Amino acid sequence: MDQVLSSLKSTLPCRGNQIEQLYNLFAYKDEPFVESIYIYGGPSTGKSIVVTSLLEKLGIKHAVVNLIECYTSRILFETILNKLSRHKMDPKKPLPYARCDNFMDFIISLQNMTEENDLNGSVLVLDKAEELRNMDFNLLAGFLRFKELCGISISVIFLSEVVFEKYYSKTNIVEPIKLSFPQYNKDELLEILSLDIDNAKAMIMNSSGELFDVDLDFL
Repeated sequence: MDQVLSSLKSTLPCRGNQIEQLYNLFAYKDEPFVESIYIYGGPSTGKSIVVTSLLEKLGIKHAVVNLIECYTSRILFETILNKLSRHKMDPKKPLPYARCDNFMDFIISLQNMTEENDLNGSVLVLDKAEELRNMDFNLLAGFLRFKELCGISISVIFLSEVVFEKYYSKTNIVEPIKLSFPQYNKDELLEILSLDIDNAKAMIMNSSGELFDVDLDFL
């Protein structure tokens, strides 16, 4: 497993602290997964690539759902079920794994699904989680208590561009583990660009050498 950690750090530079924290939460199969993690940071700070790369390297079954695309509760529930079950809809008759009109239908469908295909030890990744503010009020609370409500060991990772405190009432809310992905500084961007010298040169030349006033001789 140490090789996995080293590989992730080498391919995803400048995110070593975040990778280590997530690795410690998910790498040990004999320990239960955490209930939920709230990962926040601006755009292009490596949130999605770090999370998905780590889950894939560790061989953890997971489903990534973009909440901009899943703009209603029903679409969200059915998309999650389709991805966790690896259900492929027939283009001639595009029926989802199960119809879900509310959170209770969704939970029952998950419980039925895990009898056929064990979902324990899975991870659900909700990208653009700030969109939950525009959806049913009970969704955030439900996903924060997901393991408890469905009785299945599924961990939920929220990916968002806003801090957790921005859009919830603290009443009866279970606090997730929080993990920040700050913006890359100049030196970190240079380190990332240096992984691919040719592309880095092309990007800088296309910007007339104005990108962070970089000296082209550096490359």
